[in-house]
Amino acid sequence: MIILPVIADYFIFNFPLTPFENNRFDLEAADIIKQGRDSGKLAYWIGIGQIVIRTIIFDFGGVLYKTPNRQLISRWGKLLGFNENPEFIAMIENPHESTLVRDIFLGAISEQEMWRQMAEEWHIKPGILNYLRRQMNSKRRLNKPLVDLLSDLQINYQTAILSNAGDQSRELMVNQLHLDRFVEEIIISAEEGLIKPDPKLYQLALDRLGASPPTTIFIDDLQENVTVAGAMGMHAVHHTDNEQTIRAINEILATEAH
Repeated sequence: MIILPVIADYFIFNFPLTPFENNRFDLEAADIIKQGRDSGKLAYWIGIGQIVIRTIIFDFGGVLYKTPNRQLISRWGKLLGFNENPEFIAMIENPHESTLVRDIFLGAISEQEMWRQMAEEWHIKPGILNYLRRQMNSKRRLNKPLVDLLSDLQINYQTAILSNAGDQSRELMVNQLHLDRFVEEIIISAEEGLIKPDPKLYQLALDRLGASPPTTIFIDDLQENVTVAGAMGMHAVHHTDNEQTIRAINEILATEAH
């Protein structure tokens, strides 16, 4: 096949920017999205009518690692007697809008401080607190089918993890789960002071990997994170279950191969 350098947006990005609700992102962030579609700044090596995938980025919690579901956390809250706590209720109903969770993901509060605050404010006994921490950081929560896929993909593709997570997450990912064997980069929000779906964090990941949006697949379990990745020009996969995600990734790679 003849490989030609072509202007990317003529083939792919000839459509307007998707507006974001509530002006969530500032002009700098919007410009990052525009750059992902601006052929005047980006050109890619593609085959005849196709893009060659080079990079695959996975989310961690909710994708490679099965986080406790709301029903389980609510059960813990009931057993511990703080189901009526407003902050706990907010974390259950919409954890990604919780101020505490956001501060942890941004690195404004350490995970150690989070556990200390929980123990103090919610009167959790040390033994129970240690049990909860073990449950949250258990190897049994590893999503083995997707980790196996990641292991296979890293043979032929550049792979990475981009995660909204706290300051102790690298220890879990590397020292306990050994996911660094399968990826070139692990990028954690708390270490960068940015959280998804801020386009600046996506751009940081792409820059660190030396990757371009049209040659990148991005997998995440939150629709808003997937939406921004797609708006930047990445092949965005919304993870809802393993079968669907594996099929979606394979379909993208199969299209590339033909």
